[in-house]
Amino acid sequence: RLIAGDAEKAYYKIKDKDPREITLEKKAELLKLADEYEALRAAHSDARAADSIKPALERAKSIRDTLKSMEDDKTATETAARTWWADSKSKLDEFEKSKRWQDAILSAEGWLKSPDAAKHMQIVKDAKDELQKVEAREIDLAEKDLHAVVVAGEELRKAEEFEKAIESLKKWADDVEATAPTNEKLKSLVQDARNKRGDWREEYVTTLLSKMEADKLAYVAAVRALRTGGSGAGVVFDYDFAAAAGQLQGATTALKTYPYQDRAAKHVSRLAAAQNAWAAWIQLLGEGKIFASGDELKGLPGASPGVTYRLNLEEKPTESKYTVDNVLAGGAGKGKKVMSWSDLTREEIAANFILAKVNQVPGDVAVGLAWMFVELGHPAAAQALFDRAVAAGAQIPGDEETALRREINTLAGYDDLRKKAGGDPHEVVLAVQAWRQSFAGTDSYVLLDGRDAKDAQILTNEQIDDYMKNLGKKPR
Repeated sequence: RLIAGDAEKAYYKIKDKDPREITLEKKAELLKLADEYEALRAAHSDARAADSIKPALERAKSIRDTLKSMEDDKTATETAARTWWADSKSKLDEFEKSKRWQDAILSAEGWLKSPDAAKHMQIVKDAKDELQKVEAREIDLAEKDLHAVVVAGEELRKAEEFEKAIESLKKWADDVEATAPTNEKLKSLVQDARNKRGDWREEYVTTLLSKMEADKLAYVAAVRALRTGGSGAGVVFDYDFAAAAGQLQGATTALKTYPYQDRAAKHVSRLAAAQNAWAAWIQLLGEGKIFASGDELKGLPGASPGVTYRLNLEEKPTESKYTVDNVLAGGAGKGKKVMSWSDLTREEIAANFILAKVNQVPGDVAVGLAWMFVELGHPAAAQALFDRAVAAGAQIPGDEETALRREINTLAGYDDLRKKAGGDPHEVVLAVQAWRQSFAGTDSYVLLDGRDAKDAQILTNEQIDDYMKNLGKKPR
């Protein structure tokens, strides 16, 4: 009993110092206490003291186990907090790299209000302060990014790459708006970008109008040039429509706006069609499918009194010349004469060769010849050939048929104007105005309107509006 009592007294001496509450703040003190408890085992090693010191050993184990559990919990809590903060910062970095500033702001606001995040922020002391700075940082990043886009856009504008500059601002605003910003400053920046884009667009529209005006002047000059030079009044009056097509194509290669580029391409195509039809008609003529050899040709220029011209098909006609026989009165004397097509006026070639035998012309050839006489400014011949094409069942694309009709009507309307010349001045002025309003934009109008090119309306308002709406890019 004495042995057990001494051990028990030693235990109670230590127990009197035991704070009972185990906390990590008193870890060193508690571990020292546990050491003292455990030291009783060596100091009272007699087996008869074992029961007396057993509570001391159990208390030592409890202290150590509780501290270990507390340390494990603390480590896990700290690890979770640091992991949360690392993940949070990673998400913020990802948002910033992808310029999702609104998402970064909303995430930071959500974390600041979250009870779970609040527990983590008690451990990661700088997290709350950093999260409170996120909104200001994201706005600053957005402002700097927009500024960079504007600076780059100004460089593009200097290089006359206006479309890219305008598109860059649109893309910036669209990308930010796609994040559905609720932040007022971000929404304000989006509006700033759209306003700047609007300013640039207006400036570019002015540039586009200048380009269109330059193209208009160039196109009118190129079309009108087809009627000047050559052996007479112009290359078209030499009946060399291939040369005319080449001349027009060469003169319009520098056009910069698609309405005039398309217009020039169609005009070149119609000149080529005229050339093909003219060549086909010459071949038909040489094969005797239009006139028979020996047919009298009346009204040809240069005939002497008493001389009759008869077509000679032994000498095959070409696109530049044909051959006739000179027959004197009474049939006496006969000689060949090579005639040049370019010596014939449009009226002479129409009356003597085309209109007289228009029903002999195949439909597809008649379409090309109709374009030929549009180019020559002869509406009656063009209309007769068009009618022949329709009657012969020629397949004319809808837009081409409409264009051909308008060209013929423009020419016919102009002939009507000429008949009014010398009449009541007021009525003449009204008639001219009506003609311009009805036929502005046709190529015949380009040729016949007597005003300076800058005063003529070549494109419709709709074409101009479409061009501006698409910022000079041709719609697909």
